[in-house]
Amino acid sequence: MWAWLALVLLCLPVAGWAAPAFDPQAAVQTHLGLFLTVPTRRDEGERIQLTRDRLEIWFLKPLGTAPDEAVCDGLRWLLTGRLAQSAGAHALFQALPGVQQITLVFYAVETEVAPEGDGHYRQRRSAAPQARFTISRERAASLNPKQLRSTLTGARCVPLGRRLVDELWRR
Repeated sequence: MWAWLALVLLCLPVAGWAAPAFDPQAAVQTHLGLFLTVPTRRDEGERIQLTRDRLEIWFLKPLGTAPDEAVCDGLRWLLTGRLAQSAGAHALFQALPGVQQITLVFYAVETEVAPEGDGHYRQRRSAAPQARFTISRERAASLNPKQLRSTLTGARCVPLGRRLVDELWRR
C-alpha cells in the first residue's frame, strides 16, 4: 500500500503541473489549416519559423495565371483559416501568446539546371516569394473571422483584405 501511495505522489507533480508543450507547427495546423500533407511529402521550402516574437510560414503556392485569386486565398487563409474548422490568425495569436506578428509567404519553386560534364546535370531549386501577408496581434484582435469568411470573396476580396492586414506584398 505504501509503495502504491509513493508511486502516485511521485507522478502527481509530473502529471498535474506539467507545462503544456509549445508547438508552433501544431498551432499553425490547428488554427490556419495550411499543411494538409504529412511533413515528409511537403516541398522542402515549406517551413514554419519562429524568431523572437515573429512567426513566418512559407507555403508552396505560386500565383499562377489567376494572381488575384491566389492573393485572396492568402488573405482569407491568414485571417479566417483555410479549412472550415480553422479559426485564423486571431486564434493562432491566442495559442501562441509570445507571438506579436504572423507572416504568411506564398512561394513558387524556381529551378536552374547546369551541365556538369560527362552527360550529368546539376539541378538547383530555390524558393521564390510570390506574395507576403503580415498581420499584427493588435489588428487580428479587432477582426471577426466568421464574418470575414463570407466577406472575403470575389472581386472585393483583395481590396478589402489589403485594408485588414498590416502588410500585403505581391510580385
